[in-house]
Amino acid sequence: MPHALVVDRLITARLLAVATRHAGWRVPWGPDRAAALLELRQVATEQVKRRRPHPPAERIRPDLLAEVAGLLIGTAPDSHPKQNAIAADP
Repeated sequence: MPHALVVDRLITARLLAVATRHAGWRVPWGPDRAAALLELRQVATEQVKRRRPHPPAERIRPDLLAEVAGLLIGTAPDSHPKQNAIAADP
């Protein structure tokens, strides 16, 4: 398996964990929402190596964020569909 796919899977797993941990059973508001968005942004941002002397650039991965949102909405159990919808909401 190519290295890029392994990295994408690891990032996706971390995003899924962060989203479900911050969502809980209610919609996060105020400082809770800001903390959740900051952590999601940090996990979804990767360092892109550039030539010296330039520092590494950061690139956010909206494709992986969208994939996790789709997983949360699409795999919601019938007994708790609202919890996954809350976790998928930006």
